[in-house]
Amino acid sequence: MAAEALIPTSPEEAASLFGEGENLTVFAGGTILLPEIAAGRLKPKRALMLHRSGLDALDTAGDVVRIGAMVTIASLIDGTDDLLTRFAEHVADREVRRNATVGGNLCASPGIGSQRGDLGAPLIALGARVHSTGNGGERSEPVEDFLASDRTGRLVLSIEYDRPTGRTASEMIRRRHAHSYAIVNVAACQTNSDLRVGVSGVGPLAVRVEITSPKAGCQQGGCGTCTVLVDGEPRRSCLTAVATVDGASITTLEGLGEAENLSPVQAAFHEHYAAQCGFCTPGMVVAATALLERVGGPVDREDILDALGGHYCRCTGYVKIVDAVMAASRGEVGAVPA
Repeated sequence: MAAEALIPTSPEEAASLFGEGENLTVFAGGTILLPEIAAGRLKPKRALMLHRSGLDALDTAGDVVRIGAMVTIASLIDGTDDLLTRFAEHVADREVRRNATVGGNLCASPGIGSQRGDLGAPLIALGARVHSTGNGGERSEPVEDFLASDRTGRLVLSIEYDRPTGRTASEMIRRRHAHSYAIVNVAACQTNSDLRVGVSGVGPLAVRVEITSPKAGCQQGGCGTCTVLVDGEPRRSCLTAVATVDGASITTLEGLGEAENLSPVQAAFHEHYAAQCGFCTPGMVVAATALLERVGGPVDREDILDALGGHYCRCTGYVKIVDAVMAASRGEVGAVPA
């Protein structure tokens, strides 16, 4: 397998032997590397074998969960929070999960015809931090920053996250065979007023989604759920190529106000109960904001119907939406309680 095998017996020895990671292949569970070797795509000269390194500690006793890099995916199923468990129990099958490790999952290179790194999305949603060593010494950083950086010279030692205090949610699109990795993973975690969303499978690596208000609705330009402001004018993002707005100012719902300081239109929607399930609301609010800025004063019903005529709400009628926009245009909006 390799001309030289290094087998550390402690985390300190593992870090020392790793050094800056030059000409060294790190073996954790082997579930990714061994198939690569068998296919002739990887020919390691020196191997750092971590099976005796002591990096397999899993501490779930307090408010901070600490996971050693060599903790197996199988161990996560019974030992961690529900969000991480939901993803762990769908990684490959039972036998593979007994070998596969958290550190290996985070450091996985993009797969050939299959998704890897299933845990990236939930760890991003949970606000996890990665502790690693290598070129430049030890450091701790948000998991999304670790994934976006050059990981070839880093040895993961542990991952930790604060136990979630709010709601969590997840969704996965998978192939039907047990060995098939997820095609798309989405994980969300709400803590106080902060919402973190992690996505994997849509690109080579998991990423944090910072903007969540524009929704993928009909994707034909017919519903308005994806509307954003381009240089102050409403546009359907599903019909707008990225290259055509290079250098333009793009404003989404997140740019109009905050939970403690809502914009007039947002506050009016709150007061008049104009939001139902909320799926269409960001597009409505963005388009209404553009109308009010364009008119610069009170608007009437016909103006609103013309501006929002292409926006669809499947929950109920539009009376409260129209009332909210009219109130906002007249400044008839009170303070929204925090």
